[in-house]
This record gives sequence, C-alpha cells and structure tokens, in this order.
Amino acid sequence: MLGRVGRKITWNDLSALIWGQGTTGAGKAVAGFHTRLESAISEQVRHLLAAFRLFATVTVVFVIVIIVICLIKFNEQSVGAEVPPSATASTAASSGTDPGQSDADSLSATLPPSEASADTRAAASDGSLVGWQYIDGERYFYYADGRKATGIQIIKGVVFDLDDQGRWQSSYLNVPYISQLPDMPSGCEVVSVTMMLNQAGVRVSKEQVAERLPYAGDPNLGFTGSLYVDGSSGASGVVWPPALLDLVSSFKGSAVDLTGQSWDSICSYIDEGKPVVVWFSSSGLDHTVVLTGYSKTQVWINDPLAEKDVILELPTFLSNWAGNGYRALSY
Repeated sequence: MLGRVGRKITWNDLSALIWGQGTTGAGKAVAGFHTRLESAISEQVRHLLAAFRLFATVTVVFVIVIIVICLIKFNEQSVGAEVPPSATASTAASSGTDPGQSDADSLSATLPPSEASADTRAAASDGSLVGWQYIDGERYFYYADGRKATGIQIIKGVVFDLDDQGRWQSSYLNVPYISQLPDMPSGCEVVSVTMMLNQAGVRVSKEQVAERLPYAGDPNLGFTGSLYVDGSSGASGVVWPPALLDLVSSFKGSAVDLTGQSWDSICSYIDEGKPVVVWFSSSGLDHTVVLTGYSKTQVWINDPLAEKDVILELPTFLSNWAGNGYRALSY
C-alpha cells in the first residue's frame, strides 16, 4: 500500500479512516461509508421500534379480549342468581358458580317437593337416580350419572344450597327489587306483581302494570281504592288474586291463583323458578310481598315497603299468611 500511495500514512490519515474525518481521499471514502452505515442502522432501529410497537399493541388488544370474554362468561354464570342471604361462609365462597348446570339441564325430569316421596324414584338409563329425591326424610339432588349434588347448585335459575352430604338446605330466587315508595304508597299488590313479572323475564314497570289494574268495589273483582294515597286518608284499597289473573296473563301468558294451596305446593313454585306473590296480615295491617326463597326454618321476601330479601322465621310467615286467608298468586 505504501508503494501504491507513494507516501507514508500519517496519524491524520489513520484518524480519518477510523472516524470518517479529513479531506484525504481515504477520509472522504470512509466518511461516506460511515454515513451509509449510520443511515442503515437508523433505518433498522426504526423498523425494530415499529415492530415492537405493533407487537405491544397486539398483545394489549389480546389481553383485553381475553379479560372481556372471562367477564362475559362469569356474568352468564351468575346472572339471575345469588347466594341466599343466610348462606354460611363456606357456601358463600362458592357463590356464582354453576358446577351442576350442564348435568341439571340434561335431566329428563325433576321432582318438586309436593310430588316427591320415599317411594318415588326417577331413573336414568343406567338405573341411577335422577333429579330431586326424598330419602329417609331428607331431600337430595342426583345427576343423570348417579352423582349426588353438594354445595351451591344453580339449576335453571334457582339457587339451591346443599350441605356437604347433599342434603337440601334452602331454595332462593334473586328477584329484582322495586319499591312502592314514594309514588304508590298503597300499591303493594301492583309492585309485587311487577317484581314477579320481571323475574319471569317480562320487561315492565309498575306504572305499566298499574295501567291495566281493574277497579271495583269487590277486591275479588278489582282494586277498591287509590294506589297513590296512603292508608291514613282512608282512601287506600286492596285487590285479591282473582282480580289479577287477567292482568298477569296479559303480560306473561299464564296466571294461577294459589289461594288455599299447601305450603309444599307454594314451595314447589319457588323450586321451579317462579316467585309467588303472597298476601299476609301483620299487626292488624294487610300487606302484599313477593316470596323469593325458603329453608326449613326461614323465608325470604321482597317487601315493596321495606327492602329486598327480608328474612322472616317460617312460623311467623305462615301465621301472617294464614291471617290473610292463605292468598297467593303466580304464573
């Protein structure tokens, strides 16, 4: 190289080769090489940054989609069902799950309490018990494969609480709550019917139900007063199940007067996912509420004058119900 160039390479030439500086031919050539190299590196960095941003965006979108799907699945399992207010801590920890839903939906039949007996057995193709069974005075639920259900079971919208031995403890419906106050101080029947219809899937307001309410001097034929005044004025009224059958049927397509039916019969409606509007008397006052659940010792009611899921001792409830002629209504 020394022979070709004709002169010695100086320190300045070497510096130019290394740093791309100087005015010699070698320096200019190297400077151009450095410029192209820096440009290429910058372009690669820009591509890498763009790829990273795209990867980060796709990852975030994927995570959001997974979270949304999980929330939708969770809501589908828990919609329309909550654990009864009196459930124990161990039962409450299982709330919102539906471990027996697919098995329960595949059952050929279930037996409400009023129809089941120690001699009644529904059998699957393999001979195992199916559905609700009474055995030695206790109530159990069996899947089609013969397994006995335990814990919280949500079967066709009804929350059943079963102990660790599978013995039935309570049945509960998460009925949407509506208050009759402040606009319908004497409208407990109308508001209770509205809650029942909402649970049945009928999207209707208490005002829309009130529009179809019949009026008459006889509570078996229609409402006897005004929904919009309280009892202190003497103008409040009452209406009984026979007068509401056409109204309920017009919204739901069916209605049944359960007045005088046995307690077991009333309970069978809850077990079928149907809340029951109940008339009772307490402290000399007549009132109408929605029965939403029951156990061996207690009941849950939606009281339009008070709140959701009011708990009453079963003997107290039955006494108050008897005080108003065992009147009840469902669909």
